[in-house]
Amino acid sequence: MAANKILVVDDEVMLLETLRFRLEANDYEVITAENGKEGSFKAMSEKPDLILADIMMPELTGIEMIKIIRANTDLKETPVIVLSALGRGEDVQNAMEAGANDYVVKPFETKELLDKIRSYLT
Repeated sequence: MAANKILVVDDEVMLLETLRFRLEANDYEVITAENGKEGSFKAMSEKPDLILADIMMPELTGIEMIKIIRANTDLKETPVIVLSALGRGEDVQNAMEAGANDYVVKPFETKELLDKIRSYLT
């Protein structure tokens, strides 16, 4: 069976590389993007099985990117987990209203994130 493909969108390059390493170690194929605009394009061209996205990014915010993804017929069912340092209730609510499936506040435990990813991909 082919590995599940995960798109990770975050403007923090160190976090992107850390997530790539941890996800690949758990047999996921990983695609990365450093801003919401690049993330939108890669989501449409690569058709990932799941998307991890930051909110505060250049070009397009994670919220704007999620709205673009949800408007795309091929991606409207793709699970999106937001990874953000923003942890207030209204931040979570805004992400969920835009179409996110889940929300993880940074810093997070890798195990917690992997458990959430597995729950969407099984």
